[in-house]
Amino acid sequence: MSASPNPFNSAFTVTVDLPENEEMKVELFNMLGQRVEVIAEGEFSAGTHRFRWTANERPSGVYLVRVDWGKDNAVKRVVLMK
Repeated sequence: MSASPNPFNSAFTVTVDLPENEEMKVELFNMLGQRVEVIAEGEFSAGTHRFRWTANERPSGVYLVRVDWGKDNAVKRVVLMK
């Protein structure tokens, strides 16, 4: 899983490579552990998937992107700088 660009100004893209068809959930959290948004959720086919998130009215700061698929998960820190 990767998130770019990082830091970002208004939007970033999360890229996830799935080895096989999987249920997947991509979520964004603030540093207090509060879920800000579910970016994507559902059954996805094997391959590379890209999800774009736009900050809109969100304040500058550090956020965590969490991706859960199958029995695995990954967390990536992203920084919003306006």
